[in-house]
Amino acid sequence: MTQDQTQPSAALLSKISADLRPVTASPVPSRVALRMAPLAVAAALAILFSIGLRRDATTLGPLVTWGASLVLVALGAFVFVTAGTLAFGYLWRRDY
Repeated sequence: MTQDQTQPSAALLSKISADLRPVTASPVPSRVALRMAPLAVAAALAILFSIGLRRDATTLGPLVTWGASLVLVALGAFVFVTAGTLAFGYLWRRDY
């Protein structure tokens, strides 16, 4: 008689259960982002001080100089979150 291939053997199950160890949970993504925020600010300031401001920053004013950058960062974050949601929704759906 052949063994039923849909169920793992008892020897395999005992080897697997002998090897199990507890794992630590991954940190919440928002906490990881908050921990990385000071590093990101320090990197941005280091670049700003090493390269300096644009030559026409006084002509453009702070709204255009910094506002456009903030809009691009917000747009990038929105696209990243939306693309991640769409990708995970596609990967985990069960109708294919």
